[in-house]
Amino acid sequence: DIIFVKTNKYIKDIRGISSMSVNAMIQAIPRPSIDDLNVNGQIFEGEIDEERIEGIFRVNHKRYTGANSPPIDYYRDASDDIAVYLSPGQLIESDDPRIIELSKDITGGEEDSWKAAQKIASWIIENIDGSVYGGGALETLDRGDGACGAQSMLMAALCRAAGIPARVVWGCMYCHVDGGSFGHHGWNEIYMGADGWVPLDVTSHEADYVDSGHIRLGVMKTLVTVINFKEMEIMDYKTK
Repeated sequence: DIIFVKTNKYIKDIRGISSMSVNAMIQAIPRPSIDDLNVNGQIFEGEIDEERIEGIFRVNHKRYTGANSPPIDYYRDASDDIAVYLSPGQLIESDDPRIIELSKDITGGEEDSWKAAQKIASWIIENIDGSVYGGGALETLDRGDGACGAQSMLMAALCRAAGIPARVVWGCMYCHVDGGSFGHHGWNEIYMGADGWVPLDVTSHEADYVDSGHIRLGVMKTLVTVINFKEMEIMDYKTK
C-alpha cells in the first residue's frame, strides 16, 4: 500500500508500452517543479499545490538511436549544470578506484559515449541481481544486487567515471502487481548533448530506452523520496 497503487488496466507487454495517458492525483516529496514534470517524452497538464500533483501525464518516450552521440570526455570541461553530473556524489562514488577500473574494463576503450553507456547498462543487467536492498554504487557492486535506486546509483557512477554525464531520476512506473499498478521507482538519464537527457532503466532491463509506463517526477537530489498515491487512472495507452 505504500509502494504501489492499483490502477484500472492490465497491460501484458510492459516493455512494449509506446505511449500512455494517466489521470493522476498524488502527493510527492520533495515537491517537483513544473519543469521536473515536462521533459523530453513527457507532458504534464494540471496543477501543483504544495506537494499535491493533480492532472494528466502524457508519456511518449522515443527510443534514442545514438546517431548524434558525443564522444567520450566531450563534457569534461562542461558548464556547471552538466559538470555536476560528472562528479562524484552521495552514494555515487565515481572517483573510487574500483569504480574507475571497472568502468574502463566495461567500456573497453569505446569512444562513442552512447555505445559506452549501453555497455555499462548491459553489464549491470547481466551481473547485478534485483533485490529489496538500497545503498550506493559501491555497496551495490560489492553485494551484487540492489533495488532500483541502488542499481541506478551504480549506473550513474560507472558512467561518470567514463566521462559520461549521468544522473538518477525518480517517479513511478506501471507494473503487474495486483493485476496492474503503479509503483515508486528510480532509473537513469544520460546526457547526449544536442539530444538532451536520454532515459534508460537497468532494473527493468531496458538498456537503451524506457517504456512509456514510466512517469518522471524529478532528479534524485535527496535519499528520501515519497509518493503518496491517491489515484492513477490510465486513460489510454498503446503498445508496439
